[in-house]
Amino acid sequence: MAADAVHTYVEDWRPGRAEGPLFLTEEGKPFSLPGFKNYLARLGDRFKAAGIENWMAHRSRHYWATSAHRAGMSVFDIAAEGGWRDLKMVQRYTKSRPFEELQRLPTPLSFVLQKRAS
Repeated sequence: MAADAVHTYVEDWRPGRAEGPLFLTEEGKPFSLPGFKNYLARLGDRFKAAGIENWMAHRSRHYWATSAHRAGMSVFDIAAEGGWRDLKMVQRYTKSRPFEELQRLPTPLSFVLQKRAS
């Protein structure tokens, strides 16, 4: 997940720098707000060149929250990781699971039904 990628970034690319701003320039300095916006714009250009239209950095929050939800992360953990104090924000950023996906999830009766099928 994203947390693993950030951990790898900090451990492998920023040794001894676990404190302070997360993203640094190539010179090892914190990004300025205009500099980070410029970086994200260039990243968007790369997505566009790869055939991904209408990419926006903010959509990554929606994608992350929905993926975390579908992977089974609790709404409380998603709120904490996303920096949200209100669970309404989790509801806003996550998309519900498609019905076909919900049908594949275990239920409280899964164990009983599995025993009957055996």
